[in-house]
Amino acid sequence: MESDTSEEGACPKKAPTGGDLKDFDKFLIDIKNVFLNDEIPMLATALDFTPAERDKVERSEDPGHVFVHLLKRKGIISRTDISALTEKLKFCGLRGVADDVSDSFKRHLFQTKLQPTEAPEYKGKKTQFVAELRSKYTNLCGEIQPVPFLREKYDIDKLFVESGIKFLDEEQRSSDKNETWTRLKEYKMVFTDPRIKSKRRIIDGEPGYGKSTFVLQITNDWCHERAPMKEFEILILLRLRQLKNAPTIYSAIKRFLLPKDSKLTEDDIESILDSSSTLILLDGYDEYPDKENGDTDIQHIIRGDMFLKHEIVLTTRTSCLPPKYSRDTKRIRLTGFDEASRDSYIANVVARGCPDGATKISHFFKVNPVPSDLCKIPLFFTMISYMVKNSERFRNFSNVTQFFRHVIKCFHSHRETKVTEGNQEELDHSKLDKLAFEGLSDKVQQISWAKNKLIDEIGKNFYERYVNIGILIEEEGFDYDSLEYHTETRFFHKLFAEWYGAHYLATIAAQPETELDPWPKTELETVLDNFNQSTGTLQPEHATTRENVHSLKSLAPFDVHYVYRYACGLNPVAAEKIIKHMGTNKYYDRYTMLCITEWGGSLEAIMDTITSLCSREIHFRYRDSLLLQRSTIELVQFASSRKIPVYSLSLWDCLINEGTMGKLCVTPSNLPLPVFDYTLHNLVIMETGREITEAECDNIFRYSAMCRGLKQLQFSRCLPPRYISVTESVSVLRSRNVQVRWWSGRGYFSLNFESNQWENFFGGTPLAEELEYQKAVKDIRGWTKERKQLVGKD
Repeated sequence: MESDTSEEGACPKKAPTGGDLKDFDKFLIDIKNVFLNDEIPMLATALDFTPAERDKVERSEDPGHVFVHLLKRKGIISRTDISALTEKLKFCGLRGVADDVSDSFKRHLFQTKLQPTEAPEYKGKKTQFVAELRSKYTNLCGEIQPVPFLREKYDIDKLFVESGIKFLDEEQRSSDKNETWTRLKEYKMVFTDPRIKSKRRIIDGEPGYGKSTFVLQITNDWCHERAPMKEFEILILLRLRQLKNAPTIYSAIKRFLLPKDSKLTEDDIESILDSSSTLILLDGYDEYPDKENGDTDIQHIIRGDMFLKHEIVLTTRTSCLPPKYSRDTKRIRLTGFDEASRDSYIANVVARGCPDGATKISHFFKVNPVPSDLCKIPLFFTMISYMVKNSERFRNFSNVTQFFRHVIKCFHSHRETKVTEGNQEELDHSKLDKLAFEGLSDKVQQISWAKNKLIDEIGKNFYERYVNIGILIEEEGFDYDSLEYHTETRFFHKLFAEWYGAHYLATIAAQPETELDPWPKTELETVLDNFNQSTGTLQPEHATTRENVHSLKSLAPFDVHYVYRYACGLNPVAAEKIIKHMGTNKYYDRYTMLCITEWGGSLEAIMDTITSLCSREIHFRYRDSLLLQRSTIELVQFASSRKIPVYSLSLWDCLINEGTMGKLCVTPSNLPLPVFDYTLHNLVIMETGREITEAECDNIFRYSAMCRGLKQLQFSRCLPPRYISVTESVSVLRSRNVQVRWWSGRGYFSLNFESNQWENFFGGTPLAEELEYQKAVKDIRGWTKERKQLVGKD
């Protein structure tokens, strides 16, 4: 199919209808002359055109041409409906123009008694379209292979288990502007909960959290006409990684969802979608090869410039949200498996009908903390569960690298043609390593290849072996240049691409440093955040080789942190360099800690990095993994033993008060915080919506008094006792001039050691008036719901 336009802003060459395809063209050409040039800017504003679209119209030599083109692309007019335009014209006082548009529409498109959508031919095509989609989706949802090397396939209904899911609650946004994420009880509430009712939704999650499984379950519900999916006449599921250079979304639907011998044309598809209630699922924006092209149909849909009447769901990694999306978009996040989800999956899927097997798997996770930590990620949990079920030799691991190395061995050992483990260890995968790394380093992150090209790179025998064991997966692709189908090859999951890419990074980073090409220090262009807009340039202190420089600069750890973690676990020499380089950037502190866990080397070798980390605020959070909390505690313990100052320690919704002897622990690890002799300067207790009892407060004061170098203790977003009892610990803090502060949500207060009451920090007036105190209490208790959402407590 030709593109809708011969050049930007031109009238469409082809515009399908239910009857003569040229009728809609004639209508478009006709109405472009109806609008006066001085009316068009007003109408563009009234119709919610973006500033860029309004500018394009105003700068055009033929504004009517461009205006009509945008009306069609944005879905304001179609071959079956122009009411959105005519109603807006009447609203703007242009009833005469509205009548002219309506007359033209009737003249060109309603020359027969039957409307296009009522014609028998149209109804037959729509029935055929739905049938062909259902056939495609039934196969797709009925052959899910959770662990490729085991060759077991499942229907999605048997495989799918509810996991954690939240939405960004704009109505509950806290007074300090922090985001509030509210839990949903089940996945169907994404479409039924009135708080997230919208035509546009983005579902994000970390790698392996089940985004693709989620959309398959939705698709399967539509195939079986289950609520709420049965409300949609049409469901379109597109995997964005396949859509490289796709000229239109209709072309992509034709190529990837319909049989090759389907009689339906792209024009038929467009006509059917225009007149049907439609849900479009766009899976995997983080793998979309045309992310940098802002003029594709996919980008127009995401920005809200196209398919305004249809419901759109986009999935992506949390770190790879689109830079621009419709302001009406609702955000949903997958948060992984909790213990109940894991138990359900074990009983109903992995060990179905085998109670002993279920007991064996559950026991393994209870006694092995590191795999338990990894199993918040559904993909890891699935693989580990099947491996434990099928192997008596599955052991415990101390980090992610050890676990994934064992996963790779399992893939090899389960080959249909058995090969000894020793031979597999000698297999050279350096060519695949480089391809994976280069694919991840690219701005678009292209980690799939045409089969023939990949064979040329890595060799036929190597290729066939890795396809056979399931590390590489073949799927059908389409080359829009040659207009031919071909076989595309990708990794089973992006985490596997990161594993092999890490081998290449470890090899490069371990090379001896030279004086060639000193690496100039640069600053991040923007603050590193979840949108991953920065290039993530690292700033090492020493010169390295040209290739080394390029390798580390091209990968930002917040997007592909497993590459860095694996590399640190694979090569100790590389680990030291990577950790030192990452430690210079405060935005990478969390990933630096995780890399230290993977490395497992002597902390003495990275003293400068530890000093740098401790000079910034160190966080413990309720959502931290066991590995991260363990690594962080080991690091601050080491810092304390070496008299390295720790600037600030913040406990975010993870405090556990243990007894009355000053022992503080953090969840989920339940590990105790070390007592800092003279090294800790600031301690922040941020317990969202929590009311701190007198006993808990006294225990916090006891711990603080044992940290003899403490200068400030702060309570934040929680409610400490109104009056503080005079205890030995309080007296010690007073004698050391420790500042005790409280952020209530309305302002800062400080503890007056004379009156043992809170007073306004900036005015010194006591917080004694009942009304003023109750306002602070109201703020804190307003966060109680948020705390339940955060930590899952009732």
